[in-house]
Amino acid sequence: MGWNLGRIPAERLRISVEYQTKLEVTKKRSKLKYSDVEDNKIWELCQRVGKEMHRNMSWVLSSICDFLMSMIRIFGVLLIIFAENPVLGGIMILIMVPLVTLSVKSGKHIYTAFQEAAEHERRGEYLQNVLTGRDTADERTFFAYTEYVNEQWNEELMETDGLYRQMYDSQKSWYSDGKKD
Repeated sequence: MGWNLGRIPAERLRISVEYQTKLEVTKKRSKLKYSDVEDNKIWELCQRVGKEMHRNMSWVLSSICDFLMSMIRIFGVLLIIFAENPVLGGIMILIMVPLVTLSVKSGKHIYTAFQEAAEHERRGEYLQNVLTGRDTADERTFFAYTEYVNEQWNEELMETDGLYRQMYDSQKSWYSDGKKD
């Protein structure tokens, strides 16, 4: 058989977790007061926690199962090595302890970096929605924001003296109507 029958219970568990998580997140969000939605900290928390909560929960569950299976395999091999050669088993444990400690520390650093990056990513998604969403088109037009953004990008791209600058300079005469700048 081309597929693993052992994954069926895990997949059923994943589907169940996703269903329950989606249901609970929807219930919690529907109970939020309007004043809570307008509070930036609360809304950012909702975005951070609830956006892909069902996938995150499934991933955590899968990661825990994978971790436990790895631990069983590692300790099984260590037990066999200890049974055959206790000195070699002791040396392996002496080598493993600092490596595990280092791994935990690096994992904490990676998580912190991921958390900081996620904050910027959420802010970027929000700004992208404000700048490109249909529901905010009237506000952008009213405040003439499109013109401001275009000017900012033009200044940024002109500073680099790259291809954009060359194209701009070569095409500038097409639109100048013979006037000098």
